[in-house]
Amino acid sequence: MKGVFVTDQFESSPVLTPDTPWSSPPKKLILGHDEVHVWRAALNTKESRIQSLRRTLTADERARAERFHFQKDRDQFTVARGVLRVILGRYLDVDPSRLRFSYSPYGKPSLERESGGGDLCFNLSHAGEMALYAVTRGREIGIDVEPIRTDFA
Repeated sequence: MKGVFVTDQFESSPVLTPDTPWSSPPKKLILGHDEVHVWRAALNTKESRIQSLRRTLTADERARAERFHFQKDRDQFTVARGVLRVILGRYLDVDPSRLRFSYSPYGKPSLERESGGGDLCFNLSHAGEMALYAVTRGREIGIDVEPIRTDFA
């Protein structure tokens, strides 16, 4: 399987390891059936960016964000979900706010067919102040990110 690794278009966060080939996304995203695109996004961003991403969320997603006790957690959920919408919107050439998700019994989101989901599959993971997104076609995919704790050997 080929891998195309691209940074997000929203933040200029540093590459975490010197051997990770992050690059900027092309203007037109083309995702072959044998490819996986991995995106990285910083979840700590300017308030203006948070507000912009909040406008892409559905009422359900905004309500879910509001259930977090701490503002930082509300903002990080908003950014993570908003960036997901922007990324998927670019692949589908659809306004991010028009995308609709359905959920598995375990809460994993997928695009509804009416949103252009078809064979586009994705997964996201976030921890600390970073989110990773994997996008592919025609197969289930998973991605995970975990913070490195320096207080453990």
